[in-house]
Amino acid sequence: MEIYNRRTPGSVTGIVFLLLGISGVLENISDMWVNFTLGKEIQKLDQTLARDSFLAGCFEGVFALLFLILAFAGVVKITRVIRFWRIKRILGDRAMISLEELSRKLHCSQKRLRRELEKMIQHNFFLQGHLNQEYTCFIVTDRRYKEYQKILSEWKREQSYWQEKGFDEEKQKVVEQAQNCLTEIRSLTERICLQNQTDFGMEADLQKLEKGVKKLISACRHDPQNLPQMSLFLNYYLPTAEKFVREYAWIADGEQTGDNREELRRELFKGVRELAEAFEELSQRLCDSMESDIFDDIAALEKMMEQREKGGYLGDRKKVFKRG
Repeated sequence: MEIYNRRTPGSVTGIVFLLLGISGVLENISDMWVNFTLGKEIQKLDQTLARDSFLAGCFEGVFALLFLILAFAGVVKITRVIRFWRIKRILGDRAMISLEELSRKLHCSQKRLRRELEKMIQHNFFLQGHLNQEYTCFIVTDRRYKEYQKILSEWKREQSYWQEKGFDEEKQKVVEQAQNCLTEIRSLTERICLQNQTDFGMEADLQKLEKGVKKLISACRHDPQNLPQMSLFLNYYLPTAEKFVREYAWIADGEQTGDNREELRRELFKGVRELAEAFEELSQRLCDSMESDIFDDIAALEKMMEQREKGGYLGDRKKVFKRG
């Protein structure tokens, strides 16, 4: 189905209106000037004829104004057609574009552009055009607009879920950041597995780590009361786990070189395994046993991390290797 009108509305009528308007303005202004001049000349000779001449001049002025409006309408139509062609060129093969980008490239305000797009949609320049509810983007096809509506519906449903669970905006942000961290861990795990560098059982440990993290984040998503207890996990240990996995991925890709490369690999492997076991235990206690008091487990995890820092890895890892 076509998305643009092949017979661009206003491309012909705009030129006709402009030409008729200009010719009508010029003709009526000329006749008005003649009538006023004639009225002045014969005013002393014949008052009635002079008055009729002045009235005729006034009528000519009214018609000149009407033709001026017609010419202006033609200019508006032609300008809209030119802007439509420019929008088509900017869009190219895209089905959606932000109003901010479009207004910047057209050198006009977003408010004015929004009104113009509404007029174009109303006059069938865009056969499937839509402006989203927040007026932040212009969508050219019905298919993409349906996808947008589906995403918007899911987003509203998720916002309703957050509100029902008692999450405010700050708590939502904490959980979303943790979810992004989990996504990165999952992506790095797949990358490591594809490199066939999962010696010493690293693949099993990575999967265990991912599973534990997923369950802990799930516990936070379903009950905001768990967030205070899990703040240390969310703000420190989870990013640390991501850092361990990322640096191991760098080694697997051959992006880290140095004399102590194998030693670093073993250290990272050990750190991932300890974190995986700790997260698994934490998630089992919190999610399976539904015990809310997990401070002992957090303390044990913190003690383990302190021991690793004393071992020199966390503080001096930059001295052990250099990135290639």
